Amino acid sequence: MTDKINILHLVTSLNVGGTEKYLLSVTKALKGDFNFFVGYLKQEGRIADELKREGIQVYRLNNLYNLFRFLKKNKIYILHTHLYRANIIGRIMGKVAKVPVIVSSQRSIDGWKKFYHVLLDRITARFNDCIIANSQETKKILITREKIDSNKISVIHNGININDHISDVGMPSVKAKLKIGIDIPVIGYVGRLHTEKGVDLIPEIALRLKQNIPVFKFVIIGEGPFKKKLARYIEKYGLTDNISLLGYKQNILDFIAIMDIVILPSREESFPQVVLEAMKMAKPVVAADVGGVKELVIDGVNGILVPSCNTEVFVKAIFRILQDKDNAYAMGKAGRKYVIENFGIDRMIKETEQIYNKFIDEKIRINQDEEDI
Repeated sequence: MTDKINILHLVTSLNVGGTEKYLLSVTKALKGDFNFFVGYLKQEGRIADELKREGIQVYRLNNLYNLFRFLKKNKIYILHTHLYRANIIGRIMGKVAKVPVIVSSQRSIDGWKKFYHVLLDRITARFNDCIIANSQETKKILITREKIDSNKISVIHNGININDHISDVGMPSVKAKLKIGIDIPVIGYVGRLHTEKGVDLIPEIALRLKQNIPVFKFVIIGEGPFKKKLARYIEKYGLTDNISLLGYKQNILDFIAIMDIVILPSREESFPQVVLEAMKMAKPVVAADVGGVKELVIDGVNGILVPSCNTEVFVKAIFRILQDKDNAYAMGKAGRKYVIENFGIDRMIKETEQIYNKFIDEKIRINQDEEDI
């Protein structure tokens, strides 16, 4: 078989998130070796525009018939699904359409699942050749909760492009645009505005911090369903001068550059991309010790781990870092070194490619050779 293998990535939506960024990174890097298509079930989103700029075709495959017809018409050899809904639908239709290889990604803990969600996952996972988890903790949950065979699960940690750099805007300019004094400490949050991410705790954290540090700025970047409530809490607690809701920003690194600390108050996480971004920028991290966070944050070395939902301990950790600039610098430096040595994007892409090639050799080329005999 000399032609490039056709691979369909099927995802629930193409909004900006860790899963969608992974999909974009893989298809962008490997488009010379494979013929990629991307399908979505619900929303096209911003990532679709970036995919199209890379010359990758994007399709709305929002019902079973359209998906089945697409798989057959385009002779898809590998179906790679992402996120719960796309995983379930993709596995079933991939099996029905006799796609040779079905790969799924599990990139979140999914604590919201009811028993019937777990049951559907468990049943349809039988159709998978491989499930890629982005943390050891996620793999453990798939084994214990979904009862999936451990041999079917491969862990590929998220990766990051170490060579990305901030724009020419510069830190003083960004602070000036946000009307933040050059010496005012900045605590940052980047991510979805959802209670799962613990953003509802930020006003309380800020209120407690204000008792010790009267002048500081919380910068919150992201969109999500909790945005309106968060804005009301900020006003209710009299924190409008201390917290800025900036919404979605494309140039995230420009904003991380002005942050003295990046916080992650999540109630659940698998392997947070924002922590990689923060460490790459040599910023100390204060993160809730949930899920796979401890696979990235080494407590006291490149950040501080705190119990989930404990705002008092969160505030103490933030205060400790702000008060000890030498330690903050050492944590940031250690974080950058750790990311460079362990979580480069090339490693993530290479490991994904190895999974594709493994099953191409085992299930596609062997079958092709048998047909040629």
